[in-house]
Parts: sequence; C-alpha cells; structure tokens
Amino acid sequence: MRSIRCPQNFYEIMTMEELWVWLKGPVINGALPDQWYNGNPFTPEEKGLVLYAPRLVGGIQLRQVRVRDDTCGQATLPALQFDLPNPKCFGDFSLANQDTQPFGPNGTYTWSNDNHAMEGLFGYGPSYGTGGYVTVLPTAQKNASEALDSMEAARWIDRGTRAVMVMMNFYNIQTDLVTVVRLIVELFPSGHVVKSHKFYS
Repeated sequence: MRSIRCPQNFYEIMTMEELWVWLKGPVINGALPDQWYNGNPFTPEEKGLVLYAPRLVGGIQLRQVRVRDDTCGQATLPALQFDLPNPKCFGDFSLANQDTQPFGPNGTYTWSNDNHAMEGLFGYGPSYGTGGYVTVLPTAQKNASEALDSMEAARWIDRGTRAVMVMMNFYNIQTDLVTVVRLIVELFPSGHVVKSHKFYS
C-alpha cells in the first residue's frame, strides 16, 4: 500500500480517493483545528483560529460542476467499438454539456446558479461558469468530517465531476487583512487531474 500525501507538485497525479483523503485530512484539519500543537483543546475564544492567527469566517464551501452522461462522441468504426455495450459517456465541460439535475441519494444535491465565476488552471483553463452543486460544511471539525464521510459514501465526486472548488474566507485581526482562498481541482475525461489555487488578500 503506497502512502498518500497532500500533493505538492502541480502536475502530480491525484486520484478521486486521494482527493477525499486531502479533503478529509489537510483541508479539515488545517481550516478547522480544535487544539494546540501539544494537544491542549482550544478555548471558545480560540476556536476558528488557523495557524493561531487568522480566523475562518463562515464555513468551508465546496462546489462542483458536472457534465451529463451523454456528452461525448461514440466511436463509429467497428474496430474501435470492441463489441462493448453502449456505455455512459462523460465529455469535456461546457455550459451546453453541464448537468443541472439533482443527483445523489433521493436527489440530495441540487444545482444552483449565480455563484461567483469559477475559472480553471489559474484562470487560463476552462471557465466553469457560475453554476454548480454547493455544500457548506459545518464549522465544527467533527461535524464537518461527518458531512464529508456522508458525501464520500454517496459518491459526491464521480465520473461526471469536472471540477471541485474549495473556498474559504479568513480574517486576521493582527494584520487587519481578509483573505479569500480558492482551491480548484479539475477532473478531465482522460482521468488527468489538475490542481490550482488562488489567494486574494
């Protein structure tokens, strides 16, 4: 079994499993710490502090965009069909290919529009528009972890997912700065995964 770590290299390969490990590990533990480095629990006044200085404002927002399962061309040459049944086919992201139907257990996850624009690959990649499936995690680490466990069990990320954005807002009272953090993971039809990030202070 190979070790799984938070990817450092921009073009490092990441799987869906590693994406969940990253969300449930570094993201939750880093943005929602509940104790000091020596194990002492945070006081009520200290809860929400990140790196013991900035404070998380609001929850962690997760947003994904998806494509429908009929959005790529099928092979027409007999030699390329390999006598396989007609599979579901998830193509590249475009607004025309975007899925907006509820999904998950009993249609748990619903699409919404008029969010902020999501741009891929540092703003040079695809534009994912302003729609998507938005979930805001609870601000308590235990509750946020449970919410992610439920999402993972329901396969919130699957073959139709084309991008996942993690958005967090922080305020540092010591520097009087607000910082918006946007972490984007793009999942392409080829299976290639690209990570990028933006910080606005």
